[in-house]
Amino acid sequence: MELDQLIKKLDDETRSIFENAVGKAVQLNHFEVTDVHFLSVLFDCDLVSFAPFMKRDMSVALQDMNKWLENQKNGHEGYPKINQKLVRIIFDAWMLASTEFESIAIKPEYILLAMLENPICKAELAGISSVLADLDAKEVKQLIINDDASQNGSKPVSSSALQKFTQNLTEQAKNGKLDGIVGRDQETRQLIDVLSRRRKNNPILVGEAGVGKTAVVEGLAVKIANNEVPTSLQNTALYSLDVGALQAGASVKGEFENRLKAVIKEIQNSPVPAILFIDEAHTLLSSKHAGTQNDAANLLKPALARGELRTIAATTWSEYKQHIESDPALERRFQEVKVNEPEEPEAIAMLSSLVEGLEKHHQVHILQEAIDASVRLSKRFLTGKQLPDKGVSVLDTACARVSLSQQTIPALLETQAASLLDIDKQIKRLTLESSLGFKSEEIDVLEAQKEALQTKHDELETLWVDAKGILDSIIELRSQLESTELKSEERNELCRQLKESRASLHELQVDTHLVYECVDATTIAAVIADWTGIPSKQMQRNDVERVLTLPEKLSQRVIGQEAALKQVTQALQNAHAKLHDPRRPLAVLMLVGPSGVGKTETALALAEQLYGSDQQLTTINMSEFKEPHKVSLLMGAPPGYAGYGKGGLLTEAVRRKPYSVILLDELEKADKAVHEMFYQVFDKGVLRDSEGRDVDFKQTVIIMTSNTASDHIEYLCSKNDVLPEIDHLLDEIQPSLRRDFDPAFLGRVTLVPYFPLSASTLELIVQQQLKNIGQRIEEHYKVSFTYTDAVIDMLVNQCKESDIGARLVAMKINNSLLPELSQALLSALAKDQQLNPVCVDIDDNNQWLLNL
Repeated sequence: MELDQLIKKLDDETRSIFENAVGKAVQLNHFEVTDVHFLSVLFDCDLVSFAPFMKRDMSVALQDMNKWLENQKNGHEGYPKINQKLVRIIFDAWMLASTEFESIAIKPEYILLAMLENPICKAELAGISSVLADLDAKEVKQLIINDDASQNGSKPVSSSALQKFTQNLTEQAKNGKLDGIVGRDQETRQLIDVLSRRRKNNPILVGEAGVGKTAVVEGLAVKIANNEVPTSLQNTALYSLDVGALQAGASVKGEFENRLKAVIKEIQNSPVPAILFIDEAHTLLSSKHAGTQNDAANLLKPALARGELRTIAATTWSEYKQHIESDPALERRFQEVKVNEPEEPEAIAMLSSLVEGLEKHHQVHILQEAIDASVRLSKRFLTGKQLPDKGVSVLDTACARVSLSQQTIPALLETQAASLLDIDKQIKRLTLESSLGFKSEEIDVLEAQKEALQTKHDELETLWVDAKGILDSIIELRSQLESTELKSEERNELCRQLKESRASLHELQVDTHLVYECVDATTIAAVIADWTGIPSKQMQRNDVERVLTLPEKLSQRVIGQEAALKQVTQALQNAHAKLHDPRRPLAVLMLVGPSGVGKTETALALAEQLYGSDQQLTTINMSEFKEPHKVSLLMGAPPGYAGYGKGGLLTEAVRRKPYSVILLDELEKADKAVHEMFYQVFDKGVLRDSEGRDVDFKQTVIIMTSNTASDHIEYLCSKNDVLPEIDHLLDEIQPSLRRDFDPAFLGRVTLVPYFPLSASTLELIVQQQLKNIGQRIEEHYKVSFTYTDAVIDMLVNQCKESDIGARLVAMKINNSLLPELSQALLSALAKDQQLNPVCVDIDDNNQWLLNL
């Protein structure tokens, strides 16, 4: 370590002594600052912190050192350099401070001890003074330990590496500080099996973040504490290694390795059997403190292989592959134990085991429906996290929200009060401006806003006070019901009163929830709605209800495709009725037909209706996969290639959003090798990515779009006034489809043909587009929007011969009508004109006529 870095480690007293030692060397015109300069200044100081070490008269030693210094070579007129021996002593003092005394700074006594432990320095000091020769390093060290203990009011500082860098989980379990584990019996048995081996008895728990790897080890500690383990593991101490403490302050080369060696040695020499648990093992095994990546791993390998150091490690899959699997010598010393995300029943059981602690902490009551909703809704809507962790987070947050509602003013009331305060400030400022002769027409508007807001605030405050009173009576009734001394008649009467109070509270808060009696499914949905932006009512809708109303909802967004939508909804209803093959995705649909007829819009509508938001749609443009090697973009780059470990476009999207709609747009443009990749997805609902993880597609809806056979479809639909039957149409377009898709591929999908848009359908689409514009105008300008039949006729005539279908309607409106309409509105605003209802018409030259 460089001198400037060591100087920064000195505490204030030591730095002052060091500066005075340099000053003394300058006064004596010495060429170097030595350890004797430092020690002479130290003994000449009256330091309170150094008092315990001045057990004998050091005046003689000080005289001897000053006499020795006067006899040293002098005549130097510049700034003296620091002697390398003194630098080494300060470095040794830093090692003592950080490793033995757990100090973050170098104190004067540490430098004295470093001098006495240095044989060369000790011999030199003995030659200078007989008093210095009598100083004993062990005595000084014990004085330091006792002094630290007296300052801390505790026992002397222990030099045990286990006490410094680990936590005894078995001891914590015996003291009731750890909870048992539910639903991980298989993983716990695997741990015990591996730990009971004679050699290579080192399990490593591998799983995604949040699945409960650490909880499995804590559960094992509880079993050891309760003697619920085989004889070979009874009375075993399970130590959890604090990697952060092990690394903290270990900036000096070799210090980190010395600490780890000390931990390993104490584990091996422990009087009772000991197991070391390394959580987030990759942070230790990829340590770079010594300049090489695997120094920590190399220290562990021999002990792990011989079975002398039983170790449990835990890490995630990505870190396991990057730091452990890449080192075969290290990997073979561990036995992999997979910790997968639990299924819903197991997750519910895990959360149920935590309910008592949550209720005690938050002083609330948790209903079973809240536990079920925490698991079910978090699994569906909180992507990127794992059960049970995300379920616990949701339930804990809901408990906090209910507890706060019972103790504090509602956020809505606080927001309204803040808004009233802001309006008051504006009114005062404008009133002052008016008194100074400035124009201020906004005062009347603000006064009206204040009056309306004050009325709302008063009504809401009254509602909150009433609801809080009812809630207090409910809590009182509940506490009375918990008494075991109640008679049957008294209990029935209390139950009746409680039922009436709950009904009153519900009726009072039909529109606005200000206080909550308990944690229920509604509270859970509200928490997830705040986190995701998905409306809570949408989340709480029953899946059966969603699917039954699907035809009506889809037809509102996709116009003129009743036959296609019927096929789509039938496939989804089959899946939700549990009649489809459970190994496959919910539906695999291939939508074929001309461009702009509603295929992509169908996918968007399905994502919103089935999963609550169109954000649950993953769109992949298959025209980017024209070469066979582009398959790696979907599944992830193979080992050794750029991008390995980052996941594939498809696999990563589904892994993060397992409940979603997958849209493979323009599939016919992808290479046949890409088509073949989907066979296992369509058949088994699983795709293995480049990292060996199986990605589950069973809860997804896969939609593929293709313009193949669109010309043939248009021709068949134009032959007669009546549209052809679906079965007949599919038979006719089979030859066209087989030119782009293999029969094996077509046999795995449900073909859904989309018809070209008729004039009547285009008219409905135009009306829908104009209606949307009207809604935006009414929202922002508070005026109505109307249009004539001539506008609709013109747009329909311009778009009915288009190759891009309904997309041309949007293009015509966006590029033609909206520019003129926006210019007219902005001009009216600039001139401060009063806006009239907006009416759109056309003249004889098909030009827009706008009446504002």
